[in-house]
Amino acid sequence: MRLGVVLLLLTVQAAPAQEPEPSPAAQKEAEKEIRELFKAQYAKRSPADQQALARKLLESGLETKDNPAGRYVLFREARDVAVQAGDVATALTSVDELAGAFVVDRLSLRSSVVSKVTVPRAPEAARALAEAGLAVLQEAVDADKYELAASAVAKAESAARAAQDPHFVSQIQARAKDVGELREQYARVRAAEATLSQKPDDGPSHAEVGRFVCFFKGDWEKGLPRLVSGSDPALRDLAQKDLGKPGAPEAKVQLADAWWDVSERERSRLAKSRLRGRAAFWYEQALPNLTGLVRLKVEKRIQEAQASPAQEPIELLKLVDPAKDSVRGDWRFQEGGLLSPTGPFVRLQIPYAPPAEYDLRVVVERKSAPEVLVLGLVLEGAQCTVGLDGLGGTQSTLEGAGDRVTAPGRALKNSGTSLIVCAVRKASLAVTVDGRKVFETALDPKRPGALPAGWDVPAKNALFLGAYDCSYRFTSVLLAPVSGSGKRLR
Repeated sequence: MRLGVVLLLLTVQAAPAQEPEPSPAAQKEAEKEIRELFKAQYAKRSPADQQALARKLLESGLETKDNPAGRYVLFREARDVAVQAGDVATALTSVDELAGAFVVDRLSLRSSVVSKVTVPRAPEAARALAEAGLAVLQEAVDADKYELAASAVAKAESAARAAQDPHFVSQIQARAKDVGELREQYARVRAAEATLSQKPDDGPSHAEVGRFVCFFKGDWEKGLPRLVSGSDPALRDLAQKDLGKPGAPEAKVQLADAWWDVSERERSRLAKSRLRGRAAFWYEQALPNLTGLVRLKVEKRIQEAQASPAQEPIELLKLVDPAKDSVRGDWRFQEGGLLSPTGPFVRLQIPYAPPAEYDLRVVVERKSAPEVLVLGLVLEGAQCTVGLDGLGGTQSTLEGAGDRVTAPGRALKNSGTSLIVCAVRKASLAVTVDGRKVFETALDPKRPGALPAGWDVPAKNALFLGAYDCSYRFTSVLLAPVSGSGKRLR
């Protein structure tokens, strides 16, 4: 495995069997040996020297296979040295490797890294820390660890201010409000869950949990069955209809109207937004078969729902089934990520149509000699491609969004992971790699919207991944909505 030095946002596949944490005595002995081996490097105190030491320790940990205590301490030391050097990416990668090999609390360790790293002055480094804080925030919310989420969002806001990005700051402030409300609501849900542990059929408790999971966390797949088991007859009826997946356009509109009516009675901004989002989901299903005044009403409500800020990032790799989504080549999940095959025009369709505006954050590692990595984006309903490191790693291109745009030089690291951020807006597209700008272009309203030859996929509104004669390992493809609503295609 190659050295990973850029933020790993999420793990998408179960790791090999983990070993127990080595004993304190074994760790102490291993630390003594490691500090002696790296004595000269530990003596150098500049941030650059400490960053180099952290990466060397991490690399040594990856190469150590037959000494569990040494492997553990190498990863631990790499994390601690990287934190002191302000290198959040290496610190988080060290935590991920540690958690992949040993039984430790990954989320707590990642949270600790983010909280301990000092906010850097350089805008690019500050943004990387803010991105890391948001990643930990989302993991903490998913795990209902709201104290960790509150700590992460506070650090993310401080870092975003240092990055001098007002829009980013406002996004994080909105998430901070959501975390506060989720934390308050979860206190009630814990009491309901305690009741259910003693009384599994308690209707009011099922209703309480179902409301929280659907209305506040937005996980309708998990929450709807709880509402069906709940004591609220109106919500129980709506949940049953939703789970029944109505087929007729009229029935879809009726169900959407009912969820919209529930939203009108909600005082919580977050809950109102979640409910309108669910209504919009069913409105969009019905829209192609509607006409006249009904269509106008539905279109208006979809626009109102899309204006809501309460949309959380979605890990798109969780939606992928290589057996169903591979367009060309034998894509598969292995080595803790999605691995692309080597060959011409290999590509995989992600079963998701993105919203009008979004940020796509891709964590990827090159596994073979430099050649093009392709990200298939959707801009206002039309697909385009961002090709990084084509022509043997000498050029990146943007095609299908108006005039062809090129950028010279290599974008991705030769070894280790890189973080690609594609900021898609209605009037512009910006692409950065590890905080360095690759493209920033205004969108041409008269653009042809045609993909370059060889990169087409079946769904013309779907995102996709691709490569040409070069294998890549994707460990995260995270989409953060900015405006509009996305849609799963399967």
